[in-house]
Amino acid sequence: MNRLDDLQSILGIVLPTNDPEVAFSNILTSIDALKEISELSTFLINFQKPWTKDQMADAVRIIEDHGFRVLYTFNEYEIAGKGLIPMNRIRNDSAMLLPGAMMYASVDDDMVFRYATPKTNKTAGQQYLDCIHYMLSNKECGVILMGGQLVKYPRKYVISPTSLTNSFLTNRGYILRAMNPKEGSYLPNDCLDLVGSDEDRVLAAYRLSKGYYPAKMGHSRTTHTGHSVIPGSELYEWNTSEILDKNNNKFIRDNYNPNYSGSSYNTHVVDTDMYFKNGGIDVYDSEVVDEYSIDYSKFKVRVSTIREVLSREY
Repeated sequence: MNRLDDLQSILGIVLPTNDPEVAFSNILTSIDALKEISELSTFLINFQKPWTKDQMADAVRIIEDHGFRVLYTFNEYEIAGKGLIPMNRIRNDSAMLLPGAMMYASVDDDMVFRYATPKTNKTAGQQYLDCIHYMLSNKECGVILMGGQLVKYPRKYVISPTSLTNSFLTNRGYILRAMNPKEGSYLPNDCLDLVGSDEDRVLAAYRLSKGYYPAKMGHSRTTHTGHSVIPGSELYEWNTSEILDKNNNKFIRDNYNPNYSGSSYNTHVVDTDMYFKNGGIDVYDSEVVDEYSIDYSKFKVRVSTIREVLSREY
């Protein structure tokens, strides 16, 4: 495929949703702040109950009105018990609406994309455009985390290699390189029947295990409104350590790091020997980090910039 003939296959935006009220109150109110990437992206929506046909049509229209292509499906998933939600399958079914994407962005229906302000200078869409440029320009990068809002100017718009012990979360934005379809373009094929959350870590571990390095942006114009995890609540049951330990955490231990201790900070999702054996760059060497860093406060990425990179490198 000549990517210049189908620019909207560059980025697949993976959006599973089972809550129309949350979606219409959050992500669907903010699509305009993402419009800079409409020519380069396709929304991949996996609707589930209680979405109705009319609600789905309204959601698709809102997104298409901003220039995006939309591919969608409606699925009903069997849930074996409380918290046993097949999130791996749900997200992967969404991603596989566009199996030929070059990269994927994992998003949630409770995210909000923000406009630029005098202090922040960039919209969420411009930041996603920066991430697309970075990943196309650095073929060794497999994951980009769009970080929190703690990094001050001038480094807040730098994308650079980050620690292998990062907390890999969808959080404020998560860009992932597409992988070999035989093993799984988005998630590994052999993890799709697992249940519970923490698929974010599997997504990272899968790529790091192949020697792709993780990168991070210091400041994000994407807000994840989220829900409080209260003991005894449905969300708490969804995140119980017992469910995680038998599913995605076990998958990481069995395939990527036998010493993986779960979804806490300062834990390796991939054994460092595996990462370096497969060609991973040294993300702890300051000279290497500088070499692979791009400061996006110094120039503005446009769709024409992406075209130039594609014509030159792909």
